[in-house]
Amino acid sequence: MNMKELRAGGALGPDDVYIERPADAELFEALRSGELCHVIASSRTGKTSLALRALRSLAADGFRTAYVDITPAVEAAKGHSEAAGRARFYDELAVRIRQELKLEAAPGEECLDPAGWQQLLRRVRELDAPVALALDETNSLLQLPETIREGFLAMFKAFDADRARSGRSTAGICLLGYASPQALMKSPELTPFNASKPILLDDFTLDQLVFAFGADVTGAEVSRKLLEEVYRWTSGHPYMTASLINTALTRELSPMEALEELISQLAKEAFLTVELSREPVLDFAVKQLQAGGPALELQRLEVYGAILREGELDPSKVNQGYATDLQLAGLVRSGGMPPRLVARNRILEKRFDLSWTDKQKAEAKRPFAVTMKRWKESGENDSKLLTLAEIQEETAHGTLWELSREEIQFLGRSVAKRTEEIRFYVRLLVLAIGTMFILIAVAVYTTTDAREARIAARIAQNDAKKAAMQTSSAIESALQETQQIQELVGRCLSNDADARMRLSKVAEGLQNQQQLEAVKAIDLAITYLEGTNADDLARALRKPRTDLRNYQALLPQCRTDLNTSITERDDCRTNLTTRTTERDAYQASLTTRTTERDACQASLTTRTTERDACQASLTTRTTERDACQASLTTRTTERDACQASLATVKNSLTTCQTSLATVQSSLTTCQTSLTTVQSSLDAQTSACTHICAATPRPDGCPCP
Repeated sequence: MNMKELRAGGALGPDDVYIERPADAELFEALRSGELCHVIASSRTGKTSLALRALRSLAADGFRTAYVDITPAVEAAKGHSEAAGRARFYDELAVRIRQELKLEAAPGEECLDPAGWQQLLRRVRELDAPVALALDETNSLLQLPETIREGFLAMFKAFDADRARSGRSTAGICLLGYASPQALMKSPELTPFNASKPILLDDFTLDQLVFAFGADVTGAEVSRKLLEEVYRWTSGHPYMTASLINTALTRELSPMEALEELISQLAKEAFLTVELSREPVLDFAVKQLQAGGPALELQRLEVYGAILREGELDPSKVNQGYATDLQLAGLVRSGGMPPRLVARNRILEKRFDLSWTDKQKAEAKRPFAVTMKRWKESGENDSKLLTLAEIQEETAHGTLWELSREEIQFLGRSVAKRTEEIRFYVRLLVLAIGTMFILIAVAVYTTTDAREARIAARIAQNDAKKAAMQTSSAIESALQETQQIQELVGRCLSNDADARMRLSKVAEGLQNQQQLEAVKAIDLAITYLEGTNADDLARALRKPRTDLRNYQALLPQCRTDLNTSITERDDCRTNLTTRTTERDAYQASLTTRTTERDACQASLTTRTTERDACQASLTTRTTERDACQASLTTRTTERDACQASLATVKNSLTTCQTSLATVQSSLTTCQTSLTTVQSSLDAQTSACTHICAATPRPDGCPCP
């Protein structure tokens, strides 16, 4: 089969087959007019190819163009303080823009801060030729601190406002990516996306595919049927369409072969049976669904499940943020009039069906969903295991008997890691206690005579040994607790429900138990010091003993203060959670109001456009009416002239008829006279004939 091959994935080059969509003309006109615009669409839909093609066309018209991927600038900023990261980000971005536009760095244009960046934008606007700039992968900005990201984006709104004030439209800018405007910019007052022109990047239509392959499918029934079958599965998804067409072109097809079965088999092999992580489009969709944690994932899955069950969904009846997330994940699209949310194509609807959705919802509700995901994404780094507070929080729900084998292993590894940390701190405490008694012994040795000092030193050493033995008991207790935990984990792996419950209780009280053992060891050492009968040692230790008693007396108050502080902290956290919930509710309400306002503005714009079109149509009709009236006046004048001419003709005809009657009368008179003359002539002729007959001529000639 002689058909063109499409490139699946990556930016298209000048020689690759390119299928035009309405977005091509819209982006070209926006950049040529010096507007600020944005293309927000899911992964692998042709955003980069769209921008590069528009820039090539503008360059041919004399524009200075620049295509810049923001990702390297974001990577340069990572791993540094906020101030240093901001400087590295702006500097890297400025270097790339100057390279693309072939500009030298101007004096004072280091671009290590927003002021330098604004100076560069002003310089770009004042170049001798118009400029078109495309900034791709804006979604990478989410990796930057919020202050850097929002400060960077806010400058584009200021840039566009300055363009509107000055009336100069010499620099068009386009922002491209798959992150939603709400995720990139929380502040509706500073976001550039309210002032920016949106460029909608729709999937291919069947007519566009047929037009792109027009030279090949004319009169070729098999080729056209192939495009129709591919479109039936992909609904024009650029990446999926190119993949299926290219795979089909490698097959030897006969005109009579069943293309429907072939494309169905290719779709299953390429998308329906492959592992999700191995197919970029499918893996992207899953990651976008899970972005932000299990709570957001559950909400998105609820909306997506409703779309699958009902076939379509009214966008106004769901949260606009979740609907936008599903569209940018590539799972749904908005189509029809009035607009409805529907599954994007047949492949995605079958791969991410209701059974998969229900399974994902169940996974998102599991107790260790967030922490296990964090741990796996870090490459199973031990620093990402559960903390003691997380162990207590996660096991407080009483759902340990529902854990999978993998989750129990994760919990056991976390408990073992935290137990090792506790053992380390206990050993450190033992070392501190031993060091304290040695220092006391050294102090006593230096303040008494040699014999008494040696005796006091031996006594202090024995006391230190006893305290160490008591602390060793605490360590043994910790080891026993560790062994008990490990045993419980092993039993949990054998689905022992009772062991799961005991593991929850042990994990909850582990930290308090180890601290209690250490406190007991210190109390025993203090008690021994207070009970000694050696006078010299008592005198030597009187002040340390008094201090210890004071500390012991203060300990209950400290514990009370600590408990009070903990209670106040918990109240503060509860209050903070309430305030956070109220803030989120307010932000959600604000987002809804903003969406409604934007919808109202869009509706107003539509009505204004319709009104302008109606006024233009009315003006046209008025012009046509005036022309018609002028034509009617001309026709009336011509009719009056014709009627006057007709009257003249009628008068002339009447005169002519009168003259004709006179002529006819004269003719009749003439004819009568002629008849009379003829009769007279005939009489004369007859008389002459008689005379000639009576008198012959001499020459013998007859009478004339």
